[in-house]
Formats: sequence, C-alpha cells, structure tokens
Amino acid sequence: MEKPLVSVLMTCWNREKYIGAAIESVLASSYTHFEFIICDDCSADATFDIAQKYAAADSRIQLYRNDQNLGDYNNRNKAASYAKGKYLKYLDSDDLMYPFTLDNMVHYLEKNPGAALAFTAAHIHYSNPDLLFPLEFTPAQSYKAHYLQGGFFYSGPGGIMVKRSVFEKFNGFSGRRFIGDLELLMKISLEYPVLMVQPAMIWWRQHDEQEEKYEFRDATMIAQRYRLMSEMLEQSPLTVTEKKTARLSIDKMMARHIIRQALMKKNYTTAVEMKKIAGFNLWQLAKAFNISNKLRSMITGQG
Repeated sequence: MEKPLVSVLMTCWNREKYIGAAIESVLASSYTHFEFIICDDCSADATFDIAQKYAAADSRIQLYRNDQNLGDYNNRNKAASYAKGKYLKYLDSDDLMYPFTLDNMVHYLEKNPGAALAFTAAHIHYSNPDLLFPLEFTPAQSYKAHYLQGGFFYSGPGGIMVKRSVFEKFNGFSGRRFIGDLELLMKISLEYPVLMVQPAMIWWRQHDEQEEKYEFRDATMIAQRYRLMSEMLEQSPLTVTEKKTARLSIDKMMARHIIRQALMKKNYTTAVEMKKIAGFNLWQLAKAFNISNKLRSMITGQG
C-alpha cells in the first residue's frame, strides 16, 4: 500500500465532550490521502470508546492507547512515532479543522519545498489587504516578526503542518509543559524558512478545561516562557541593535509580571520564584522600569 502523504495526529485525554466532532472534522477533509492516528493518554471517561467507534468505521484511523499517562507533549511524540507520512498535522481533540485545511497546507508545502513547515495563526498579524498567501519567512524575518512586530510563533501544535523529517531531526517536543510547542517552532524557524498561510484554518475551541487556561493561571509558567524567549533571543539572527530592543521589551514584560505578583497580589513567594526561574535579577527589574540610579543602588545594594 502506498504511504500516505500526511499523518494527522490527534492526542486525547478526557475529551469525551469534544472528540467526536474533532474526528468528524478530519474525516470531512477534501484532501483524502492521509492516515489518521489517535493516541489516547489513559482517559478516565468515554473518550477512548468514542474514538473506537470511529476507528471501526473508517480504515484510515489507527487508534492507540498508552499503557500509562505520558502527559501532553510526550503523548504528541508518541503519536508521531506511529506516523508514516511526509507531513505531520496535529489537531487537538477539542478543536476542529475545516474541509480545505489539509488541501491548502499540503499544496503550499509541496510548492515551497525549502520550507520546513506551514502554519496558520488565529488571526492575521498584518494589515496589508494586498498580501498573497503563503508568506515565506526566513529565520531572520521570523525572529524579527516575533520579537519586534508583535509575535509570530504562537499557532500551537494544532496550527502547523511540519515535515516529519524535520520534526524527527529535532527529536520532537522536549516535553516542557505549556511551552514545548513554542520551543520547537522557534528552534525549527532558527534553521529553516517557514510558511505563514491563511489565518484561522483551524477552529480553536474555547472552554474552561483546555490546557491554555491552566497556563494563564500558573505564574511560574510565565517565567518559563520568558526564559525560553531569552535563550532563543541570544541564538537569533537579529542584529545587535534589534536584540537590545527585543531584550528591553521582554524584560519589561517580565518585570511587570513580577511586580504584579508582589505588589498587586501580595504574593511575594511566587514573585521570588518567578524571578528565580526566569533568571531575572534585580538590576534587570530596575532597568526595565527606568528606575533612577539612586533607587537602583538601593535595590541592588550597590553604592
């Protein structure tokens, strides 16, 4: 049997309310040359049973169940280990893809063989009505867009289609909770051109059980994200001047989060932990807010 060009990967854990619609959105694709891998991470509800019914009715579906709970990104790597396609296309089990999504992404990647991946953002980042997609970004352009033009690497796993060979070259996701997808996308974009395709080709469902909601409630994850942004900035192809501008921007953002925890929420322990995780020192905190030299000396104990 001929290998499928695309491997659609769906990981799931306790998504009985959403997985049926997610599976149906994949099966309704106008593009049909795909395999569909579903990897259940020891769900305690009816998620696996629902997926099993669809697998019994459609031979393109391969259903797996882990022996033990692996967690979000490790389960994504597990699903990818079963894949045979040239391209990997993740879809979360609580989201939907449109019938044209696979068709468009495959078409763009096949026409632009130098690109490592194609991604769709939740909304368009640029106001020029004459833009023609896809837009190919070099590493320098990607990093400039991310650090200096309002963000770039935020489509999440469900928003990208990536070459399997590239995914495997980087050993998939590192497993860092919440930021593993951002980390991988930034590493890939550091070495390869990437394609931005039409926005909103995935319907990202909003609900209180999604992983993203937990991230926003976890202050230490903000520090982890800052640390990643800081590390990747140093490796980036930005100019010295651009790096200085970007550094000030991300330092200010981190400083605001720390001060918010300390002064507004009176959560001093969390503020100290955030500073520690981020590797953020008091001098950076002072500099980020343009505090006077005298006050900086008082804070840092110098002078």
